Amino acid sequence: MSAFPVTVRGTTLFLDDTAEQRRHKLARIVLDSLTQFAGVLDPQGNVLDINPAAMQEAGIALDEISGKPFWNTCWWQGAEGIRDSWRDAIGRAARGETVRWDTHLCVKAGNTALRDVDVTLTPVSDDQGTVQLLIVEARDISGQKMHEREASRRQAALAQLQDLAALPDPDTGQVDPDREHTAQVLQRVIERQAQMNQSLEAMVAERTASLEAANTRLRDEAYERAQMEYALRQSQKMEAIGKLTGGVAHDFNNLLQVIGGNLQLLVKEISASGNERAQTRLRNALNGVSRGSKLASQLLSFGRRQPLAPTVVNLGRFVRGMDDMLRRALGEGIEVETAAAAGLWNTLADTSQIENAVLNLAINARDAMEGHGKLTIEAGNASLTDVYAARHADIDPGEYVMLAISDTGPGMPPEVLEHVFEPFFTTKPEGQGTGLGLSMVYGFVKQSNGHIKIYSEPGEGTTVRIYLPRAEQAEDTTPEPELGPVVGGTETILVVEDDEQVRETVVAMLSDLGYGILKAKDAVSALAIVESGAPVDLLFTDVVMPGPLRSPDLARQTRQHLPDVAVLFTSGYTENAIVHAGRLDAGVELLSKPYTREALARKVRHVLRNQQQRNLARGQGPAAKG
Repeated sequence: MSAFPVTVRGTTLFLDDTAEQRRHKLARIVLDSLTQFAGVLDPQGNVLDINPAAMQEAGIALDEISGKPFWNTCWWQGAEGIRDSWRDAIGRAARGETVRWDTHLCVKAGNTALRDVDVTLTPVSDDQGTVQLLIVEARDISGQKMHEREASRRQAALAQLQDLAALPDPDTGQVDPDREHTAQVLQRVIERQAQMNQSLEAMVAERTASLEAANTRLRDEAYERAQMEYALRQSQKMEAIGKLTGGVAHDFNNLLQVIGGNLQLLVKEISASGNERAQTRLRNALNGVSRGSKLASQLLSFGRRQPLAPTVVNLGRFVRGMDDMLRRALGEGIEVETAAAAGLWNTLADTSQIENAVLNLAINARDAMEGHGKLTIEAGNASLTDVYAARHADIDPGEYVMLAISDTGPGMPPEVLEHVFEPFFTTKPEGQGTGLGLSMVYGFVKQSNGHIKIYSEPGEGTTVRIYLPRAEQAEDTTPEPELGPVVGGTETILVVEDDEQVRETVVAMLSDLGYGILKAKDAVSALAIVESGAPVDLLFTDVVMPGPLRSPDLARQTRQHLPDVAVLFTSGYTENAIVHAGRLDAGVELLSKPYTREALARKVRHVLRNQQQRNLARGQGPAAKG
């Protein structure tokens, strides 16, 4: 997979950079913008980077000092005790403390001349609070120190003159009046000088604080800008991969439809022969089609091309309802604990996709814990602030329902965490995972206008937090309809499919169910059949069709000629023809490829029955069968 470059201030980041590489590059972007001494250290105090201005002045190159303890570099070879003070400060900063003090800096390598500097050592932590980097800044205060020393010298000289002026005459023991007047004048000069010094020090302190604030803003803005641009490019990369996988899944589903449909027709023919070996082989082949269908479904989920049927749901009740299923799937070695906050808000989401997401995350956790450990599933309310949203390119601030799945496994290092949502990325041994579980969860969450975040580090387990938007409506408690027997019918179905093999397979399956069939290779041909006056009870059309006439337009024009006709769409890849914002348009019926003979039979009867009931309500059409 090719990397997507991001260039900021002359430094290029790649989306396949490791976390450490990206930290270094982001630090470089900030350093290049600074003129005063600045550097980046690891938590042990070893040099990662120094700004070019400081290295140029010192006459050294980065590779001469990279990886070395900072206190052993040329800048700190002067006054006694500097190295010890640096070691102490780095130890404090590595524990999360910001350290500031005045010290001396050698300007050039091999030069004993010292410069007064005000040093700040700032820790930079990750989301878990672990210190990852130390930022060192040294502000030149030589001029300020020189002024302070000169002011002290002048004040000391004046004080000495005042003392001399106040000395008594050695002969009389009396202070000369002129000398006393001079001493008083000197006293006023000393006081005025002290006031001037205080005023100047206040001005210097105010200016210093202003410069420090401006420098901090510059550093923070450069770092945040680089992070935001990287996050945007990462989002664009995931979107590009999603489009690619969606297209692949479309072709894959058409192939599976041909294979699966013909295998099911063979099953019916062979079952009467009593050939057990042939039936076993067919069942194995159909299992392979089922696994392929699941793979394609995961690809579509990642690509946000899976048509969703969202309902208002309370995640607390929903997850508790999965308790028995999870215990069976995970085994006795995994302790499962579920908890929901009081007053939990509802959310609008596809419950079948939520179930798939929780199962995928739970099974991943089981594998990480090697079958023994604790899995905790929590549901709670969450308000994501403007500050949080500004740090993440793919989320809006607002109220969300949070679903957290935590395990006690070994956790993941940053270089693994970087890629967990990418399709086909897996750390499992070959043959033990497709690498699509987390990418499917990612796609579902994004398609639901949600947000997903993973927290993990080695030895600390993993927590996945899913945020789905709050829904104000009441929970939808409509029970799932019971599956009836598989039955066919005698109605006439117009099958519109551009792939010839898929078309012939579907025609054979519907004919086997007893239906009369008309068929067309594209929407224009299908409309010609409708306009010819041929009777059609159901228009069964692929969503993605070649030619100038789109499938939704075909359905609309067909209903203009045949108001009582039922319409059923099918596709392995919906694009945006009948799905908008990840959801099926109102009143649209869709059968996703690849489908089984049973699923086809039930869906056709369901669509015909609903249409016939609408016709009866208008006082037209025959009663529905089946």
